[in-house]
Amino acid sequence: MFRESCSDLDELTETITAYINFCEDSFIPKKTIHIFPNKKPWVSKSLKNTINLRNISFIQGGISRSRELQKQVKRELKIAKVSYKDKVQSQLRSGKSIMGMNKKKCSISFSGKSSSELANDLNVFYNRFNIYDFSHELSIVKDASSQKPDIHVDSDSVLKLFKGVKERKSPARITSAAAF
Repeated sequence: MFRESCSDLDELTETITAYINFCEDSFIPKKTIHIFPNKKPWVSKSLKNTINLRNISFIQGGISRSRELQKQVKRELKIAKVSYKDKVQSQLRSGKSIMGMNKKKCSISFSGKSSSELANDLNVFYNRFNIYDFSHELSIVKDASSQKPDIHVDSDSVLKLFKGVKERKSPARITSAAAF
């Protein structure tokens, strides 16, 4: 079916790949997963339930019950973090990536560009600074960094500075005076 419509191997490969992607998009249901930065991966449903019970108990005024639940939350959180750490380490030891462990597939859309167009776009993007000549700016920075500032420290100024410091106070004035 595809052989008659293509003239060379590259075109045949692209046609078959496009057809596979079309079939995949048509028949496999898609699910959108929202990932929020404040959702920690070690927080389980049981831990959330315990936290909610603790919050309800606190709102109702049960102080002793809230304290017990807070201790339980701390224990469960510690166990959850350790189990998550072990899970990540075992995934890394077995050669699986973090993305595989999270069971999330990241798809990157290149808006229908061929691989050569994409490679050219990436080359243009990463080589965009090669067209400028920064030799003048570089020489200015080198000259500025090679000059050493004149620092004169004599015993009278050091004694004067330390006499003004109170023993039980923060030495912030010394560090700020020494910085200038």
